[in-house]
Amino acid sequence: MFMAYRFQVLSTVVCQIVILSASVFFWKAAYGLNAVQNGTSVEQMVHYTILSNLLAVFYSTFVERNINQNVRQGNVAVDFIKPINIMGFYFATDIGIMIGNLMFRFIPMYIFSGMFFGFTLPANFFALVLFFVSVFLGFIILWCICGIFGLFSFWIIQLGPIGGAKDYIIRFLSGSFVPLWFFPEKIQSVLNFLPFIHIYQTPISIYIGKISPFQALFSIGIQLVWAILMLLCLTRFQKVAFRKVVVQGG
Repeated sequence: MFMAYRFQVLSTVVCQIVILSASVFFWKAAYGLNAVQNGTSVEQMVHYTILSNLLAVFYSTFVERNINQNVRQGNVAVDFIKPINIMGFYFATDIGIMIGNLMFRFIPMYIFSGMFFGFTLPANFFALVLFFVSVFLGFIILWCICGIFGLFSFWIIQLGPIGGAKDYIIRFLSGSFVPLWFFPEKIQSVLNFLPFIHIYQTPISIYIGKISPFQALFSIGIQLVWAILMLLCLTRFQKVAFRKVVVQGG
């Protein structure tokens, strides 16, 4: 799939690099002559925005689109006949796409960031391991949210532009565009109790050393709780949604 249209692969990488570069230059300009703001150095902020762009490319969640497309076209009836777990099939598909993104988008952007913006690995190996664990849990949370949203197709058939709006809202609330520590304290206190912060900000904060190893372990524990809760919600909502399927004819 990824190598079928080479121009699309190359143009996508170029566009992502342009967006990444623009984000880095924006934060450098925002900091100006100030080396530190809100307890975050300009170097940490550069690493933060680079990682945010890398994770946005790496996180592949097409489950919502696949569910909506199959419901709209009527192919969902064929999915029920298959001797497999439907949501597990969608999850495996997204993992495959994620591997493609890793090879053809993530790695070129990572190399570019290291060459031109001094992007480096964390200071210690333990932080790198915690980062990978946190990214995996963050992906599970994001995938479940998209899966639940996709299941609404069984009621409204066509999601329309709501799906795109949902993606931007999630990225905003998760600290992908602007870290939540730049938000007013009252808003931070509310967002800290929601699962979105654990999709982007938690793994990135671990990587750049914004939080201590003990705080990182605590945050990963909260991520695990949210991942389990979201999986349970997805499973329950899936059963309710599948009862809406009506097949007419022989």
